[in-house]
Amino acid sequence: MVYLRELTGSDIPIINKWRQNQELVGMLGGPFRYVNLETDEKWFQAYMNNRNSQVRCCICDEESSSVLGVVYLLNIDQIIRSAEFAIMIGSKQDQNKGVGTKATQLMLSYGFNNLNLNRVYLEVLENNHAAVRVYEKCGFTQEGRLREAAYKNGSYCDLLVMSILRKEFIDGSGEKK
Repeated sequence: MVYLRELTGSDIPIINKWRQNQELVGMLGGPFRYVNLETDEKWFQAYMNNRNSQVRCCICDEESSSVLGVVYLLNIDQIIRSAEFAIMIGSKQDQNKGVGTKATQLMLSYGFNNLNLNRVYLEVLENNHAAVRVYEKCGFTQEGRLREAAYKNGSYCDLLVMSILRKEFIDGSGEKK
């Protein structure tokens, strides 16, 4: 179905295109901003210079190797063994097909089994029901709510805080790790 690989400089134009999509960004926690290609190229260089605290991967189709989205582990803390999770499926045609679920499982497996993480957390818009379902399916638990923490389309909305612990993670085989 999908596999993950680290971002490369050649991926930046497609990511930049997705970041120009107001509907797509509207389902993410951050505000929509017009981002030019040069800014995203500098963002990529900053990532390359700081790979010890983040892992940024493309979600690729196994058959065509085309890039379907991105998935990240950010703010990796080696002392408390935690990281923040983020994901974006770039095209509507690739959404609601299990791509996000599989990519989330792959990145969690990488974080728990290769980076020795104990906890992965995220924030998600309360009204992004599809994302919340994916996270719950992958084992995340809601642990809090940030009231009116995001400003979207002219109004404030809540962010849900969710996390998963290593002992709660179930990989694609259905076995707890």
